[in-house]
Amino acid sequence: GGGAYQSRLVNCLLTDNSAIRGGGAVHCRLTNCTVVGNSARDWGGGTCYGVLINSIVWENQALWDDNYCFSQMTHSCSAPLFWGGGNIADEPRFVDAINEDFRLREGSPCLNSGRNELANGEYDLTGNPRIAGGSVDMGAQEGMVSGFVISGRVLGAGRLSPMTATVAA
Repeated sequence: GGGAYQSRLVNCLLTDNSAIRGGGAVHCRLTNCTVVGNSARDWGGGTCYGVLINSIVWENQALWDDNYCFSQMTHSCSAPLFWGGGNIADEPRFVDAINEDFRLREGSPCLNSGRNELANGEYDLTGNPRIAGGSVDMGAQEGMVSGFVISGRVLGAGRLSPMTATVAA
């Protein structure tokens, strides 16, 4: 696993990792995690031999099985659709995936789509209450962003690049 191996991960983000198998994670239990933009040379760009709960596994790459292989999922978002357990395969609608802002936009199918009794911890990745709006969201961050968003990355000496504007509606 490029990001994690034989671990239990809660409210985490795995991105930009690579490995032979399971670019994001191998043999891991992921609860309310977001696994995006990882790659594997062979199988499971996102995760391989994993257990995913209330998580998002999206836009990973591999020779076989881009997002997941030999895994189990419940109340999670990934494509292709994983059978059973409240899973969905609809685009999660991140605020600005290009600049790695993986918060959910208004209208995301991942909002309030997790299972409360399967959520761990009181807070999400960014310190927000883990359950807001009645039901837990899928992924590492709770809540939604609506309206106009300006995002970018701070590089080196503090200049923003690239600067983009996104309408998060």
